Amino acid sequence: MTTPNRAIPLPIALFAGLLTAVGLAAGVAQYLKPSGQFAGLVVTSGAVQAAVAELASRSLAQALALGLALALRERRALGLMFVMRAATETQDLIISLQTGIAPAPPAVLIAAFAVLFIGPELWAAATLLRRPKGSGARSAATVGQPS
Repeated sequence: MTTPNRAIPLPIALFAGLLTAVGLAAGVAQYLKPSGQFAGLVVTSGAVQAAVAELASRSLAQALALGLALALRERRALGLMFVMRAATETQDLIISLQTGIAPAPPAVLIAAFAVLFIGPELWAAATLLRRPKGSGARSAATVGQPS
């Protein structure tokens, strides 16, 4: 059985660490001051409070899972976390464009999401999920069958 490659490229490790820290801070801030993220949001109804709490929960859960995958140096888990983040950021972008809640013109918003989040997250996922060079086909022992 082969030993898994636990090497995480430094740019990806730094990006994951930054996203973890920002996600934890954002999640806590969303719990403490729910109206802080969206200008003009008045959090009075139970439905709005629940929606904002779900956003805070999502931020914290993603940050904790991303940080744990990084700390454990689990390349594939970290790669899958980046796939999840890219999908979530894409949904956030679509929702922001549909609702008009973003404080920026649509072209600026699309460019910002693509350059700051979605593009780097997809690059990190592709890098981490790629089979190492020279690994060839999996051996029978790798897939759990005797060789």
